[in-house]
This record gives sequence, C-alpha cells and structure tokens, in this order.
Amino acid sequence: MLELKKILLVPSAYNKRALDDIKAYISIYKYKFEINVLINELDSVIIKKDGYNLVKNKTSYGAYLKYTSDYVIDAGSLNYNFKKSSKTKWVSIWHGVPYKKMFIDFDEKSLSGGIRYGKAYDMMISTSPYYTETFLRNSMLYSGEIRELGSAKIDKLFASEEEILKIKDSLGIPLDKKIILYAPTYREEGKVSLPFDPIKLIESLPNPDEFILIVKLHYLSWLDQNSFNYKIVDCTNYSEISDLMLISDMLISDYSSLILDYSIINKPIILFQHDKKEYFENRGTYFDFKDFLPKKQIVQREKELYELMGTELESDNFKMREFFYPYENGNSTEKIVKSLDFDNSPRRFKEIIFLVNELNQIGGVHSFITNMAKYYKDKYNSKIFVIAIKEFSNDKNFIKVFESEYVDFTLSSQSAPNTCKIILRNTNGYIITMQFSAQLHFQKFLEDKNSILMFHGDVKDVIDKNMYTWHLESLNNYKLHNYKKLIVLSKKQEDLLKPHLNTDIQKKLTSINNSIELDYTPLKQTSKPNFAYIGRLSKDKNLMALIDIGKEIKKQNLDFKINIYGTGELLDKIKKEIKYNDLENILFLRGYEEDKEKIFENNRALILVSKTEGFPLVILETYSYGRSVILFNSFTSVSDAVEDNKTGFFVKPYIYSEFIEKMKKINEIKQENIEKQLEKFDNEKIFKEWNNLFSQIENEDGIKSKDNIITSKAKKTNLKAKDKTAKIYLKKRRRTINYLSKKLPKFTKKLKSSIYKIQGKKPLVSVIIPCYNSTAFIKDAIGSVLRQKLKDIEIIVVDDGSKNTVKDIVSGFNSFKIKYYYKKHSGPGLTRNYGIKKAAGKYLFFLDSDDKITKNSLNALVKFAEEKKLNVVSGITERHNIETNDKDLWFPAIYNKKYVDNIKSRLNLYKDVLTTNKLYRKDYLLENNILFKNGLYEDKLFTTKIYAKTKRIGILDQIVYIWNVRGDYSSISTSCNIENFKERLNSIDMVWDYLPEYRKPYTFDFFVNHDMIIYVRSFKFFTEKEKKEIFELIKEFCNKYGKYLYPKLANKTNLHLIHCVMEDNYESFLKIGNIISNNWHEDSPQTSMN
Repeated sequence: MLELKKILLVPSAYNKRALDDIKAYISIYKYKFEINVLINELDSVIIKKDGYNLVKNKTSYGAYLKYTSDYVIDAGSLNYNFKKSSKTKWVSIWHGVPYKKMFIDFDEKSLSGGIRYGKAYDMMISTSPYYTETFLRNSMLYSGEIRELGSAKIDKLFASEEEILKIKDSLGIPLDKKIILYAPTYREEGKVSLPFDPIKLIESLPNPDEFILIVKLHYLSWLDQNSFNYKIVDCTNYSEISDLMLISDMLISDYSSLILDYSIINKPIILFQHDKKEYFENRGTYFDFKDFLPKKQIVQREKELYELMGTELESDNFKMREFFYPYENGNSTEKIVKSLDFDNSPRRFKEIIFLVNELNQIGGVHSFITNMAKYYKDKYNSKIFVIAIKEFSNDKNFIKVFESEYVDFTLSSQSAPNTCKIILRNTNGYIITMQFSAQLHFQKFLEDKNSILMFHGDVKDVIDKNMYTWHLESLNNYKLHNYKKLIVLSKKQEDLLKPHLNTDIQKKLTSINNSIELDYTPLKQTSKPNFAYIGRLSKDKNLMALIDIGKEIKKQNLDFKINIYGTGELLDKIKKEIKYNDLENILFLRGYEEDKEKIFENNRALILVSKTEGFPLVILETYSYGRSVILFNSFTSVSDAVEDNKTGFFVKPYIYSEFIEKMKKINEIKQENIEKQLEKFDNEKIFKEWNNLFSQIENEDGIKSKDNIITSKAKKTNLKAKDKTAKIYLKKRRRTINYLSKKLPKFTKKLKSSIYKIQGKKPLVSVIIPCYNSTAFIKDAIGSVLRQKLKDIEIIVVDDGSKNTVKDIVSGFNSFKIKYYYKKHSGPGLTRNYGIKKAAGKYLFFLDSDDKITKNSLNALVKFAEEKKLNVVSGITERHNIETNDKDLWFPAIYNKKYVDNIKSRLNLYKDVLTTNKLYRKDYLLENNILFKNGLYEDKLFTTKIYAKTKRIGILDQIVYIWNVRGDYSSISTSCNIENFKERLNSIDMVWDYLPEYRKPYTFDFFVNHDMIIYVRSFKFFTEKEKKEIFELIKEFCNKYGKYLYPKLANKTNLHLIHCVMEDNYESFLKIGNIISNNWHEDSPQTSMN
C-alpha cells in the first residue's frame, strides 16, 4: 500500500507552452514523488508520462491536487483560496523577472490579487536583491520567507554546443542556418500580425540566405497565416522557450521578461518598441532598458529596425545579467531543491478522513481522532483529514480549536463546502464518519467510497429513543446510506443493537473497542483527598449528581475534594448550584485542561456520573497514569471498560452514600489490575482489528439509498383519489362563495360600525416611533402603520425634544390610535424606553420616523407569534436609497424561509442588529430587563441581548420593514469620524459578555470585514493624525479580543491589514489603507459607509 507523496507543479497560467517554468524539477523529483503537472489544454483528465502526470486544470481531480498535494511549486497561477492547510508546503517560483509593472505598482485595484497570491506561499524563490525588494516585497506586499537562489529554468541556458545542435536538428532546422528569434510580449488574444515585414527584415541582413526567422508569440495569440513564407517558422505552440533561445543567434523583442533571460547567453538583443508611448502610458515599467542595452539597439520605427539589422550588433549583456540574475551559473535547480529539502518519505497507508459535526469542540470523538491519527501518522506516515459540517459547536459556551500535529487538514463545509466535496469525491482512502449528523450531511459524496459509520454513544439510548430519537429509524429506512460498515464501541453494544436492525444492516454491524497508546506510567499516589471529574459540562453528563455527591461529602463532614475539569453550557448553572449549596470548599471548577498527567498528579481517581456513555476514552487515559475510576453502573459498555473492585468501582445510580464509600476505598485498587486491563485496549491490538476491517471493505458493497417506489398501479390509484378529492373540494368552494356573496355586505357593514368601539380595548400591538426634528418623513411612517390590515393597534410617537412642528404633523391625522408624547432630548435609546413604558399593547414594534412598514407586516408578525407562542419574531428589511431608488435586502440569506430559530443553532441571526424589523412581546422584555442603553449603536446591544436570552425566535420570509437610506449619509449612525469609530468599538465592548463563546470569532470577523474596513475606506478624508489614531484604536481592540481572530473567516486583504496592526506595522497599514480608500472612492463614490 505504498504511496509517494505528491508534488504539484504549476506552469504560468496553466499553459502547456510554459512548461519551461517547472520542467527542471521533474527530472530531480521523479520516482521520489508522485509528480503532477497542472495544465489547461489536455484531452483527458490525466495523461501519464515518464515519471510524472499531466493533469487537466478546472477538473475535480485537478482541484483535489491543488487542495491536497504535499508540496506545490507554482510559477504564478494559484492563490490563497486553494491553500487549505498549513502543513502543505507551497513555493512560488514566479515565471519571470517583471519589466512591466505588476499588482499595486500597475494598478492599486490589484492590491487584493497580490495579497491573495502572496498569502498562499510559505516561501518565494528570488533571482536577485532587485527582484526581492521591487517585486516581492513592494509590489506583491509579500512578508514571508524569501530565498535568493536563482531560477531553475535558467539552468538550461548553460547548455553545451552539442546539446544546442541536437535541439536544432530535432526542430528540422538546417545546422548551417542562423536564427533570429522574435518573441514579443502579450498584447491581445487571437490572431496577430507581425509589426514589421519579415521579408524586408531578413533581406536587410548582410547575408540574408543564411537566416531564418522564428516567431514565438504569447500562448493566447497565434500568427496570421499571411505572415508565413519559407523563411519564417512559427514556434508559438512549442513549449520550451529556452530551446528557442539557445538555438537563436539574436533576439528581437519589446517589453517581455524573456529579454532578461536572454541576457544569460550573451547574444545580441534588439528591442523593437513600435507602440512604446501607448504601452508606457497604459502599463508603466520598473526600469529603462537603455540603462542595460546599447541605445542604438532600442528602436521604435520599422525603418530603424531594418537599418539596424545591417549593422554590427553588440552582444555583451553582462550588466543586465549581473543586475537581474547575479546567482546564475547553471546549478540553480540543484541549489533550490537542496534548500527546499522536501521530505520524500512515502506514505505506507492510504489517507484517512474523519467526518464530524463540528471542528472546534472537545469530547470523546475528538480524543478518538487524535489517538487514531497519531497511530497511523507515526506507524504509516498516513495523511489525515478532519472534515466537519461546521467550524464551531453552536450550543457550547466555549471554543476549543481542534489542533493536532498528526492531522494534516481540518476543513468544514461551512467555510469551504466545495473543497470538502472535491476531497471526498476524489479520495481513494478510508472515510470514518464519527457522528450520524455528519453522515447525513456528507453521504451524497460517499457513493462507492470505503466509508465506515461509527456510533460513539450508548446503543440503549438509540433503541429506546430516549436521547437519540431518529438514529435507529434512519438506519432501518436507509436515510443513512453510503457506508460499508457500522461500528459500535463494544461487543455488548453490538449484541444489544443487532436485533433492532434490518437484516442487511445487521451484516454491516461490528464492534471495535476504543484504544490508547500503551504507555503505562503510574504516578505516585497523591496524599491529597482529591478526585477528578473530566468531561464536557453538558446536559447528557448528569452533572447535578456532582452537586449531590458534594452534599453527601458535606453531610459526612469529610475532607474529600472534587476537581471538575471541563467546560460547557452548564458551567454557569453549576457555579450557581455550588454557591447555593455552600460547596465552594468541596467542588472546584478548574476549566478545560488538556494535560492529563497534570490532572492525575493532584487527584486520586476519576469519577464519572453519566447515565449514558459509549466507551469513555478518559477511562483508558486514567488507567495509563495508574489511577482507577468510580462510576455509575448505568451504561452498556461499563463492564467492558471497568472491572468492578479490580480497576474501579461500580455504584448504583443515585446512591450517593455508596459513592462516598467507594471513594474511601479507592486505595484498595491494585496497580497490576489496572495495568492488565489497560493492555486489552493497546493501540497495536485494536488497530490490527482496524487494518483487517480496512482490507475487508475494499471489495465490499455499501448500504445504498432505497427510495420508496410507487408502482404505476399505485400511481393510478393515487391519481383517482386525488381527482375525487378535487371534485369534493370544488363543490364545497362553490357553496362557500355563494354563501359569502349573500352575507358579506351585511358583515362588512357590521364590521365598520364596530371599529369605533376599539377605543376602549387594550391594543394588540403598540408601534413606537421615536422622532427628533424628523418632519420630512414622519407622515409617511405614520401613514404606513395606519394602512395595516391589522387594526387593533396603537401608535406611540415620542418626540425627543424636537424644535420643529412634529406635533402639528401628528395631530393632522386626527386618529384616536395615535398618542403623542413630548420629552426632553435624551437620544434614541432612552426615547424608545419611554415609549415602552407608555405602551399598552401585548406586542411592541419599533419604527424609525424616517422609515416605513409594509402593508401586511404587523398582521403576519403577530400571526406567527401567536401560532408558535413566540416572544420575538423577525422579518425582512428592504433598504431603499431614496436618492437613487436602489433597493436591496438586509441579510436575505437569514430570511430565505419561514422557520423558528433555536438558540442552540443560532449563528447568522447575530448579524442582523436591527431592532426595527422585529415584533416583541412587551412582558418578555420587561421580565428579562431588556431595554435600550443610550448612545450610538444602542440597537446592537439590544438585539445581542435578545439573541443571547431568547430560546426561540420566529423568522418570517417576507418584507416587513422599509429602511430609507439617505444618499448624503446624514444619519448619525452612518457618519464616518473618529468619535463614531470609538462608539462602534464601545458597542462591541458592551455586547461582548452577552455573546456565546462560539459567536465571538464571527463578531471579531464582522469587525475586520465591516466595522474596521468602512473607516479605512474613508482614509482619504482623514488627516494623518486621525489615521494614526484609528490604527491605535484597532490595535487596542486586537489586544483585547485578538485571540478570537479566525483566519478562515476573514477577507484576505482585510486579514493582511489586521496582521499589520497586530505586528505594530503602521507603515504597511497606512500604505494598504490608503490604497483601499482610493480604490473604494474611485469605484463607489456613493456607496454607504454603514
């Protein structure tokens, strides 16, 4: 099962005619690595060559190689989007020394392109100090490692005379002919005519019969057929330009970097720059060739070119060569390869891919992965992937970034869905799905793969559907499919589950125990009366039993201490219970601790209180340090893991006095029993079972999806039934229409007469409109409420100290539904609170005085709230630029369907910080003390509290609110100034403690991609002092919250900017910031700053 590590070689623009860029590496690396060369023009996906493969770009397998190759050597085609692991090594060997300006030197709009390219590479190979500073550091803004070693493709230009003659002969060119090579830079795609008359050119030479003209155009161009004759050879499609340089006797070019390469061979160079003025104006260059070549050999007119051909030409290119290629002596490839020092140790096992629900959490699943990954990495040098549905576990109040030196790739479908799909569809390795939800998510990509489905919980909870409500049914109805084996963690679990499965799934069921690296290093028993609980602080762990054990310790007046290692959603509740029961001297919350040795140095034994477990790996970890375990005899595999009275103690669930008695006897457990038990679960023994299983599934069919098939007969029966039902429905509909046509006029009259009685009733909805000097739009705002289909409403207009005639406008409506209040000016937050206090409705809705609501919005919001018994319902906001009449939806992806958003899965909703598109139950706000703070961005704090505290929020997929955006950005919340930026930062400070832990990386990301960048875009309006102050404010923010920077989430240009701040590099920050600002205002002078 030996597999070579993969090297991906990428020529410039994936062009097969640019193979010279990378060809030198093939001869050195072939047979030591699997070499793949990625090119565009190929008739099939893969063509095998001697020692390497040509692979077609823009194919699924081509993308797979970009993502997963161990090493990448790229001549300028890839970018950061393809680099998915820090453990793959990417090296840039840019295809030439640029003469034409590139990236930000050419156009500031190319900033992001340069950063995206540079961010991908662990190292760049440079040809000279000039190349390093001018191009890599300044134009590309590359800040990584650079090694000045020369260029591998230049080595070939040191060929012997014999080798040159062989090339000439292979091209069918008479050995007595001299060659003029014409190789211009790229101008346009398609058919190209020569800018001179080739016949005149040759005839202007002293001995024209001795010469042939070879034309080598850019790969996107081809020569006009009218240019051909017997003395012209079109070599545009020839891939190795170095061959053409070697056999030529002179070069004619214009602005191509090829000119610099040609300087190596010391032959005459002529620059025919017939469009110099136009070219320089459009592009610009880094240097002037007049500084390196004889001036007479740089011409612009045809006549000058022909005249020049008849003269003696200079060929001394020493000055150019020393400046641009000072390190070349024919051995650059050797120097580069030696410097790179790629590890060519082969893979002795196929790659292994683990599929999980979330990347960043702690628990048995991730401990299992770490143990297995370490074994297969150390023993077989396997490549290991962990692919998840999501980055973070949304129902945990902590973040534990999953990192392991034994895992090569960690990816999620959330941040890189296409990458996950491509890897799964192209792998020839083994796929182990650790959780059923992950199988459901990824199984469509696993057809005919060597895929294994595992269950890490207790199967009794699958059978009784107590905790795992859908798992058994999903197995038996084939909703779960595309797996070849179903594994549980003990033989007892296998025997218990088997009778409940379909026959064909029973055949796939087997069991393999958890395991551990056999490293029995018993610690000296501590004299401290301490015991350790290790695990997640989650509901399924029965953690209130720890409180009850603590009470029993207190009751018996013992000096036992219980150290609780872990974190989770019950952390705050446990804190409160410890304090409430006065157990601070018995139970201690120690947080998450990865170092188990550190834990067991200070604790006598492990205690577990779960009612259900799969096969706790933590028990094996406990044994490895010579410690025993006390646990409830409550889960299926308990006796597989623990021998009662030998390696630990069983306790009947909830008999806490018995638990204490076992704690007293813990020193009676003998070390030899623990060591003997540990040996049963040695990695070598267990992974031998895994290897047998891997071999077995290679030639085995998997469980397929079995859709319910309705026979044609059944379809006909269904059609008849549908037809009959339709006729009954139509008959009833006609009766209803006839009835309403008679009764509706009377009903309408009665309805109108009763409207005025509503004045004495309590309204269902109070619409609160705070206003301050807002005479221009408040009439439209109030009118949009009065036009609502829902009539049981009141409108509360709170005038925040206006100096204009707001009251007169409100009075002009002459409606009993409107209540007007005037108060001293205090700001929008306190003004809304005033409205809440005055409101009589069951529900509240906030409407800004310059906005509107849609006709049926309140009715739809209330209906959804009442149906689902919701405290908060949110709908779509449409932003309307009242100057340009442009319209767009606010975070439409959140509102793409009608549903109830659960706090456990809440993530995207935090982006919607608007308070004005939501209906709130008034009593819910008051009971939870959710009111507005005063100051800017008061809505952000308000909505964050709502999201953090509200278990269920209704999401309505219809437009309920019209947000009018003014083109002059005169709103106080859309002004870009230093004070406003401080208020934004302050608003984040205020909400931070209310955010669940998993949300904090996204909040930091929102700051990087939104809050920070809108002020950077305004740099052209700031003074140098103000720019420096913004830099310092961002730096202070990063010092507080920088640990939540998660690079996968950030825009790469913005990420580069934030790295400048974190490195305290104000000069680079300022340079990039000014470019971003100039680009933004050049492209979008009227784009909103909010």
